Amino acid sequence: MAAFNEVAHAVTTACPACGAVAERGVQYSFGDTWQHLYRIGDRITWGGNDVGEPGLAAVVADGYGTACLSCGADEWSDMRYEVHFVHDVIVSVERASGKYDFEKVHVPYLVLGE
Repeated sequence: MAAFNEVAHAVTTACPACGAVAERGVQYSFGDTWQHLYRIGDRITWGGNDVGEPGLAAVVADGYGTACLSCGADEWSDMRYEVHFVHDVIVSVERASGKYDFEKVHVPYLVLGE
C-alpha cells in the first residue's frame, strides 16, 4: 500500500509477538491519502492525493493493522480489516470477513452504494 490514512484506536487485539493487548490503528487507502489520522465517526477529507470519489453512500476499504505499540512487531501488518464509510464518514472497522475480494478487482476500496 503506497499512500494511506489511518483510523487510530480502531481495534483491540493481542500482539502475536509479545502478547500485549492494546488498541491498534488500521491503515487504508480512500479519500485524500496523505497519512491523515482519523477516528471512527470522523469525516474524511478530499482534495489532495485522492483515491476514490467523495460523497458515495457506502464504501468499504481494505485495511491493514499497524505495528505493536509495545514491542514494535509488525507481524500483524498481514491482519486484514474492513473500514466502512457512509457518505465520507468512518462508521466502523471490522476484522476482514472474506466477503470482499479487493485483490481480485485490484482496488483498495469497493463501492457498496451510491
